[in-house]
Amino acid sequence: MTSVSPVGPGFDLGTFDIWDDEQAQHIYAIFAEMNRRAPVTWTASHGGHWVVTGYEQVREVGQDWATFSSAHGVQVPSVGLESTPPITVDPPLQRLYRRPLAPFFSPSAAQGSEAATRRHADTLIDGFVGHGRCDLAADYAERLVPLVFFDEVLHVPAEALDRFVNKFVHPGSTPRDHTAIAPEVARDLVALRRAMPPQGDLIDAVFTAEIDGQPITEEEILGVIVLLLLGGTDTTRNVITSALHYMALDPPVRTMLIEDPGRTERAVEEFLRMFAPVQTIGRTAMRDTSIAGEPIPAGGKLVCALAAANRDPAEFGHPEEFDIDRVSNRHFAFGVGPHRCLGSNLARMEIRVAIERILARIPGYELAPGWAYCRRGGFVHGPETLEIVFPAA
Repeated sequence: MTSVSPVGPGFDLGTFDIWDDEQAQHIYAIFAEMNRRAPVTWTASHGGHWVVTGYEQVREVGQDWATFSSAHGVQVPSVGLESTPPITVDPPLQRLYRRPLAPFFSPSAAQGSEAATRRHADTLIDGFVGHGRCDLAADYAERLVPLVFFDEVLHVPAEALDRFVNKFVHPGSTPRDHTAIAPEVARDLVALRRAMPPQGDLIDAVFTAEIDGQPITEEEILGVIVLLLLGGTDTTRNVITSALHYMALDPPVRTMLIEDPGRTERAVEEFLRMFAPVQTIGRTAMRDTSIAGEPIPAGGKLVCALAAANRDPAEFGHPEEFDIDRVSNRHFAFGVGPHRCLGSNLARMEIRVAIERILARIPGYELAPGWAYCRRGGFVHGPETLEIVFPAA
């Protein structure tokens, strides 16, 4: 399926603003037009910054942390995530924050959470399968991902699980709301876990982490947990809803995965490429430099458009099309360089299981009459709602 770009050569890229709700409706077309003209684009929004859209240029910036630092903010404009290590510190310090967390996001750790993910998915589906309609965003993906994260990764006790999920995700909430509430949820989580015996898990690893032999501060503990909350929820939710939406528009892809579930893992990689969970990630130039011949002064702000790089025709043939047999799929859905997402194994498993359970239980779903696709601006993109109808079980 190939989309038709509503953005023509006359579009003023100098007004690009990823937080603009209207532009968000055509974000991939805008990125494609940017990259067609040049791999680096200046926009005057939010005080002015550069948008890097070319695959090789995004790789260059992501890997050169000494020139393009994360320590001065990871989004343009700032979204209040300035003190969320390890993403807001550079190597070698970044590696010290990251090291104690890594074992809890290994492939085996993700595999160990698969049964619980399937159980949570089926419980959510049980709640709407008899109604013949639901919102796959609010009723499914938005709840499934935090349920798994609070349960399996953060080990919130069963009696408190719904309280934490409902506080973090409520009807009508958006990623902006989650960013605002995350510090409060992190404080509640810390209080809860400090009152519990040690679990030998991720939270205990955060509590006991040391940097150069010194325990990390309470502020740093909260910052790490805020990052975990945001990185482990909204991003994955949006890939799930984007994939389920795509399959509603392209029934042959859905039929293929229903008839051959073994191909879902490869499909997930293509969905990740097409619908990057984090659209942009910010950096600050630490010295006068250039990218693709574009001068960037010291202190200049830029964002790497991961979503644009994932659709760069210089790297991906027919990038606007879903191709489960894509020979090379070296996408940047989880970032590139030392800050590549720790939770990629968990996210891949959650997306795969979420898709498998919907296709197994309501394979004939269709978009609800009158429903219209809409997404809000921001660096995390996905359908705001996804209303479907299907034969009631």
